[in-house]
Amino acid sequence: MSGKRLAILIPMTLLVVGNLRAEVFPGKRGFDPDGGYLTVKGTATGQFHLENIGGRHFLITPQGHGFLSIGVTHTGAISRPDPSEYDYLKGTCGGAWEKVDSDLLTHFRKWGFNSLGYDSYPSIRKRLPYFAGCQPTWVSVWRRQQIVYPDVFSDAWKQQARTVIQNTLKHYGVTPNLIGIYWTDVPAWDLKQQQRLLGKTWVDAIRSLPEDAPGRKRYEQFLRA
Repeated sequence: MSGKRLAILIPMTLLVVGNLRAEVFPGKRGFDPDGGYLTVKGTATGQFHLENIGGRHFLITPQGHGFLSIGVTHTGAISRPDPSEYDYLKGTCGGAWEKVDSDLLTHFRKWGFNSLGYDSYPSIRKRLPYFAGCQPTWVSVWRRQQIVYPDVFSDAWKQQARTVIQNTLKHYGVTPNLIGIYWTDVPAWDLKQQQRLLGKTWVDAIRSLPEDAPGRKRYEQFLRA
């Protein structure tokens, strides 16, 4: 990624990528083709990136305008419906992804959506800005008994997270429409909920770390402050 800028946010990592244009709102008044607001003027770099404008941080489209991501997740499920769900790919589109893409773009433009959340499918990612998704740690509510609370302050976990993110990039590829990478879907922050479902919360986990563990030290520093 020589020459590219890398910005990291919690809970997502945003990567600057690409030079091509998505056609989100072609010809729509007030928006650039990528779905950026013309009234929010940033720098046109040919890439999605973060920029500070007037003391506020904005996502900026490749053409240099403020971007508010209003997207849809799980479009990839179009090809793998649950047994109780209608198979849109086969039933309506005859198995043709080109037809799915066309229908999805029509609906996005009609309803005002401008991006894809996690779990999208390959061909539509060539047409719309999208976020990739990865799981550097299993702390999502839907994992239930499989939830793991790691020491996120430790160097070992940080390296593990970097590796997972790098592998995610290898899977998706550094494509022109990639806005960033989501990590951790529906995190298990709710203490009462997790005590009821798992019998353990992230606070319990950090308190149980060894005294010399980075997370335990950071937690005690927080308490003193």
